[in-house]
Amino acid sequence: FFVYSQVLGLKVPLSQALACCFVASIVVAVLALIRALSLILHLVPDSIKLAVVVGMGLLLSFIGLQTAHVVVRDEQTLVGLGNLASAEVLLAGLGLTIIATLHHRQVPGSIIVGIFMTAIGFYLVKNTWPHEFVAWPAMGTHQLDFSQIKAMNRDALSAVTAYTLVMIFDIGGAMYGLCNLAGIVKDGVVPGAIPTYLAAAAGTAMGAFTGTTPLIIAAESAVGIKEGGRTGLVAVTVSLCFAISVFFAPILQAVPSVATAPVLVLVGAMMMGEAGHINWTSMPTAVPAFLCMVIQPFTFSIANGIYAGLLFSFTLWITTGEFYYYFKRLLRTDSEDVFQPSMQLLADSRGELGEPLLHNGPLPAISQAVDFKRESATGGRGSSTSSLVASMSRRIMHDMAASPHFSRTTHDLLIGTPSRGSYMAGAGGLAYAGTSPSLGNDGSIRGGAYFTNTQGHNSQHGSSPQ
Repeated sequence: FFVYSQVLGLKVPLSQALACCFVASIVVAVLALIRALSLILHLVPDSIKLAVVVGMGLLLSFIGLQTAHVVVRDEQTLVGLGNLASAEVLLAGLGLTIIATLHHRQVPGSIIVGIFMTAIGFYLVKNTWPHEFVAWPAMGTHQLDFSQIKAMNRDALSAVTAYTLVMIFDIGGAMYGLCNLAGIVKDGVVPGAIPTYLAAAAGTAMGAFTGTTPLIIAAESAVGIKEGGRTGLVAVTVSLCFAISVFFAPILQAVPSVATAPVLVLVGAMMMGEAGHINWTSMPTAVPAFLCMVIQPFTFSIANGIYAGLLFSFTLWITTGEFYYYFKRLLRTDSEDVFQPSMQLLADSRGELGEPLLHNGPLPAISQAVDFKRESATGGRGSSTSSLVASMSRRIMHDMAASPHFSRTTHDLLIGTPSRGSYMAGAGGLAYAGTSPSLGNDGSIRGGAYFTNTQGHNSQHGSSPQ
């Protein structure tokens, strides 16, 4: 956008374009300090967050395949298959094989070893060895022109808005994807999100004076995470290495891009696993997630994928009628009848059982909910147990009266309406609760209680569901 739309397209002077970058950094910093960005990221559905991770992987792989000349430009189809017998393609394939093999064997520094060996192979094949290793860096600054922004010029304000949105969603998407890859995302919350935004805003503000476009998190950071990087010490170390590297720019620039291409492909493959956590059977979830994934590599932009995912997520939320059931549940005042379609269902329903019916996780071994069948009906637990199951059934049936079908994420519950009774299903299993559960003399549940655990083995108590 900076180069092709603003500077070359609209013929905006460089000083004015950089001023827009500077103002955008201030806006992002203010939004971060008032915690508005945390609210924005919290409103993004989990399926979109997961799709961002997969889309980043596709984008990285696409960049790697382009760099290795496996994917090339085609006039008719935009992209096509390159010459698979070329030296670049063969070297990239060899590098990918080396890195994947070493990584599978958990060899420390597998990525560095792969890059080094591929680079040596390139120098041998092309006979182009580096001749210069060290050079003194040349740096300069730019004057910023805020005249168009002060005049409230529409194009200038549009540029500021564009840079702000790119920073918010590009950084937010990459931050979630990378932290999720590192395994440090807790309950959908990225730790240290605000300091990250502030660091990016500060870097963008200083970068504007040196002629740099807005700073975002590089998706290639996934390479360091796969090598074991987890803490801020990694970022500090990398920054010091970058500072030193300015003096070794000639030798670093001599590393062929074909040597780093296999790394991007490999990391992209590692990021595909998040797709398995998306509920592909629900159109309001699947379509936005799919668009978020594919638009990232097709448009070379993480932010564009997020925009598409959010737009269609909101659109389908309206057109499928989900908004009606959402507000209907929101307006309920009777806490006993409020049903929350999430993993926390009945997590606090303790009664005399002494522990939650369902623990955190996608319905783990849901047959635990009737472990109390071992207790005799005369053992002092029968009446409270039957009451608890009845309460559970009433809550499910009450919510079904408001919504015949729920679909959130893979981990959320799906509610259906069979001819009699009510079904509750999720990634962990299926549960059936009749409308009139009761406790039999043998300690089992009568009147419809049918459970399937995570392994798919049926555990039936009492009469079969009709």
